[in-house]
Amino acid sequence: MKDCGCVKYQLSLDGLEKTHDSFRKPGSFRATVEAIRTIKRSGMWCAVMSTVSKTNMNEIPALIGLADALGVDVYAFGRYCPTAAEKAHDTDMHIPPAEYREFLERCWETYGRHRDSKTTFQRKDHLWALFLYEKGLLKLPLGDGVTDGCNCGRNHITILPNGDVYACRRMESKVGNVLQEELTAVWNGNGMNGYRQYDRFIKCSRCELKTMCRGCPAVSYGYTRDPYGADPQCWKEV
Repeated sequence: MKDCGCVKYQLSLDGLEKTHDSFRKPGSFRATVEAIRTIKRSGMWCAVMSTVSKTNMNEIPALIGLADALGVDVYAFGRYCPTAAEKAHDTDMHIPPAEYREFLERCWETYGRHRDSKTTFQRKDHLWALFLYEKGLLKLPLGDGVTDGCNCGRNHITILPNGDVYACRRMESKVGNVLQEELTAVWNGNGMNGYRQYDRFIKCSRCELKTMCRGCPAVSYGYTRDPYGADPQCWKEV
């Protein structure tokens, strides 16, 4: 996706009106939709993001259609990360692996119906790699170097206003502080290297897709407090 060089906005829609408003506040769905329309009328770039859980997963295909109808530039979804151990297997939020695969299938079919859309439908979740691999649409790379999948430790960081550096913004992963040491030292330091030990993945280290998937360590952390734990929505047997 090319940089349009214009002002960019990213907004959240976490379900259709009733569901979204239950997460946020009454009236926020309509306010967000109107904001999207205003942004697009102004000629600005707009992305819409959804966080997927058991609560709203069946509404995501409709949101894909809404994103197309509103003419947003990018639509994507990511998975819910539990913020406490007791939330990890909340039946209202947790998606079992087989159900998650079925969910991706429905989204894939919906994307197909909108193939002529001006909206880019990003496959943000790394489990798309497994889904497409099983469909024969993704080939394994040559060699054993990590080429894709989770960017933690590879090509992104988060820096907070106080200078704290996190390997991933979605989990507790502080690795240093740029007000106390050079960013290059943080990037190459032991803290960040702790997120590059790919053979520590409990499940992914035994999978042929290790170099291009690895699921989402932040979601794994949310369930197990271990970023190298098995991805709770991965349906592959290894």
